[in-house]
Formats: sequence, structure tokens, C-alpha cells
Amino acid sequence: MEKFIPIYFLYAEIHYKLFGVFNLLWHKFPEIIADVPFRVEPDTHIPVFCFIKDADLFPVILNRIDIELIYSDNSIEKLIFPFPALKVREKSWKKVFFVKPKEGFSGLLKINVCFSITSDNKEYYFKNDNYKKTTHCHFDVFIANENFPSFNDCIYGDLHFHSDLTSSIVEFGAPIDAAGKAASSIGLDFFVAADHSYCFENINYGQSFNYISDDKWETAKKNEAELNKQTSASNEKNVIIFQGEEVTCANSKNKNIHLILFNYDKFVHGSGDSAKDWFNNNPDNNLKDILDKIDKSALAFAAHPAVKYNFFEKLLFRRSKWTDADYLHKNLTGLQILNGVVDSSFFKGVKKWTEILLKGEKKFIAAGSDAHGNFNRFRQFGLPLINMKESKLNIFGNVRTGVFIDGDLTRENIIAGLKKGAYFITNGPAVKFTVKNEKNETAMPGESIKGKNLYLSFEIKSNSEFGKIKEINIFIGDLDSRKEFIYKTIKNLYEFSSKDEIKLFASSDNYYIRITASTKKKKKNYICFTNPIWVKS
Repeated sequence: MEKFIPIYFLYAEIHYKLFGVFNLLWHKFPEIIADVPFRVEPDTHIPVFCFIKDADLFPVILNRIDIELIYSDNSIEKLIFPFPALKVREKSWKKVFFVKPKEGFSGLLKINVCFSITSDNKEYYFKNDNYKKTTHCHFDVFIANENFPSFNDCIYGDLHFHSDLTSSIVEFGAPIDAAGKAASSIGLDFFVAADHSYCFENINYGQSFNYISDDKWETAKKNEAELNKQTSASNEKNVIIFQGEEVTCANSKNKNIHLILFNYDKFVHGSGDSAKDWFNNNPDNNLKDILDKIDKSALAFAAHPAVKYNFFEKLLFRRSKWTDADYLHKNLTGLQILNGVVDSSFFKGVKKWTEILLKGEKKFIAAGSDAHGNFNRFRQFGLPLINMKESKLNIFGNVRTGVFIDGDLTRENIIAGLKKGAYFITNGPAVKFTVKNEKNETAMPGESIKGKNLYLSFEIKSNSEFGKIKEINIFIGDLDSRKEFIYKTIKNLYEFSSKDEIKLFASSDNYYIRITASTKKKKKNYICFTNPIWVKS
């Protein structure tokens, strides 16, 4: 039976034809794609990624690659990289160039990447990509003059990224080493390659499937280890990579949901919504069984649990939401409620999370971009095989998880911070807060504290990239009455930072406390939500 085309796409693979004949986007060239990060930290080179895919089927000669830097005063700097008659014939070819804006420049930089190729003795010139029905528009890259808001003991990660291991007959992602270079430039310290579990299983993307194989998983884990051993280039900082999975599994109603699982060596099977056959969409692994079996070192998050699926996805992929019973398993670390964009599903996720907290559960919130190989914008199918769409949502690192760690940046310290809940989620501002008792004992997010005289200390940071602080809210969740309320609100500070200490007067002896902060730059709002500190008076 003809394979069905999945809904979620990475870089679009255009050489598949439905029933062997239909694809309005097909052409005789390999996919030729450029990509760049959406922002870079101060004094950082911009990695410019160039990908050529399927040249084994459609070989070309690469003549040169031109990179244009267009500044805000409309001046243009052009960099030319010749490749004298380079024959590109491999399945996947990539090249990264590191370019640096002129001294002292900050703000929005426009970049074009132009490919000169020869095919069938004819020269062609492609700008930014060679897809049909895309704009081929320049890339916008924000050159920061201040580091992403943070604290000395805080590191940043993206807990939901898809590499080129998430790949099929209609999609492909960016290599994981390219993601490492992108992460370094935008100010990430780690990321999780949460590739679809069914992509590890479906090795052959032709008309048949080699089902359930550990080979691809074992290779991915070895690649993770090798990349984490490598030292960074002189202009890059070290980035730690976790190879994980986005596991398709059954919820309590036997419908397909997604689980982010990492820091776990074993491959976990799951292909219920892989779309390998029409309507063959029954879950083949159960969430409870998976969580029962994982060891204590593993981290498990509900992937975008409040995202709304349309009728098409429910019918053909049997996709559904997480149920209340699913959230309560003791081995579920938390909920990845911030999924690349602050939208209605995010706020629904916040509501569900607070309901879980008020039941007395300790579950933490995390953020991930769910980027499918896209560093600046995605260019993916709108209507499959008919047209393309472009967007700046779900871009690698555009939302992040800020983790407080003890000591150096190591895999072990990251896991320890994530395990205890010492983190916040953000797309801009950073929040750090503690609660101290009369014994001078101090608790951070994820921890518990007892005391009679309790003081809350907080610090909020933003910068010119994300705007001045608009509002700070301190929430208390009363675990006796099971109600959450705003304890204190601070509005319109018109400052880039704020620091304060307040005495806590709570009406309950058993509660949690958490903080949210928002900033505004022009017409765009940015948010930060912390995990709670639990208090017993």
C-alpha cells in the first residue's frame, strides 16, 4: 500500500511522488538549502550552513557559494567561496562557513546565501534554497550586543530538537553536529535531540520498512558520545548533546501521545503514528509500561501535552492529549508545555500543570523548540506535494530551559539540575528566586523548606533585546484548599532588572510558591515561568 505522508515536516524532501506520478514540487535538482541561526551572541561568528541532499540521484557541479551581509544602512559585504568544478554526488553534502559582521555592529543583519551550480552543462543560480513556491527571502539574524539574560550559575538548553535522524521520504533534518554549532552561537549550553522513535525503527524509506532495529539507535548514541568529546572551535563554546527520543506511546485511553525521553541508554519502541500504512495507527507501546521500566537516571517529559490536534490527525494518526492519569506516574519528570511558541496551547499547559501541582504532585515544566532542523525559519510543505509554507515559529533555541547547576557545565550537573526541578522556561527574561527560613536555610526551585519566618528573594533580568520588565507575579498554591492565587504583583517597572526581598505571610501551612515575569520590546511580549518552591510553615 502507498505510504501516507506525515503531517510534521522538516526540510522538505521533494523527490517523492505520490503513486509514482504526482508531486508539483518535484524537480531534477537535489535539494539545495542554506540556513543560519536567528540570533547570535556578542562577538560571535555566524555559522552559515549549506546543505545539498540527494545528489547521488541528481549529481551537480558546485562552482561557488556567495554570502551577502546586508547591514541596516543598506551597505553590502559580499564573501565569495569558490569550489572549482566540485562534483557533488553524495546523498548528503554539507559545508559550514563562519562569518563575522563588521566591527561594532549590532542589531538586525540580513543574509543571503547564493549557490552557483552546473547541471547538464547549464549554470544555475539559487538564492537561499532551490524549492519551488518559496520566497527565497533573505535571513534575518539578530546580532546581540548583550548576552542572553542569565545568572552565573544558570545554563540554557532546548529540550526538544529534531536532527537528521528524524527523516523520511518527504522530510529531512539538520545534522546533529550542525545543531551543535548553531547552539553555541545562539547561547545554548545543551540540547536534546528528541528524534521520533519510529524513525529509528523505519530504516528503509522506500516502499518497504525494516522494522525494529537497534542499529540506528546504537549509531546515534555513539555519535553523541563522539561529539561530546570534541573540543570546540576557537570562537565556539562547548555544547553538550543528549541523544534522546520522542516516543510514540499509548495514553490511558489507548491513543497516541508523545513522550520525550533522554539520559537513558536503551532504545524504546513506538510507532503508532508513524504513518507507515493507512489507518494502521494503534499504539504499540504503553506509557505506563515505559515509565515503569526506565531507570532513575532517565528524564521523561510529556511532549507538548496541550497541543490541539485537528480532525485529520486524530483520524489518521490516532493522536490525542495526555490524560490526568498519565501525568501522575511517579517516573514522569514533568511537562514540556512551552513548545516553540507562546500560544493558547502553552497557557492550557500552564493551567493543567497548576491542577497537577494542587493535587500535591511535584512535576516540573520545561521548554523546547520542537524545531525540525530549522535554525532561522522553516520552509516546509503546506499542502503536501502541492505548495510550501514559511514561518519563524518553532525555531531552534527560540524558547529555552534555564537550569541552575552546581559547578561546571557537565552532563552530570545538567541532569542533577533537571532532576530536582531547578529551572525556569523563557523566551527572553530570566528569573532567579529563593526562600530562606529563620535558620538561614535556603531553598531553590524544585526544593522544599520548612520554617516560621520565611523570606522570598528574587532577581529578574532582561536586556535591550527583550525589553524592560512589564510585570512580575508571585503565585502561591494552597495545597490544603487546592487553590492558587496571586500573592503579589509588580507592574511597569520600566527597568531591565529588578531585585527584592519580601516576607511571606501565607494563610496556609502547606503551599508552593512560583514566579512569572514578562517583558515587552516594541509590540512583542516575552515571558518567564519558574518551577515552584514547596513550603511547610
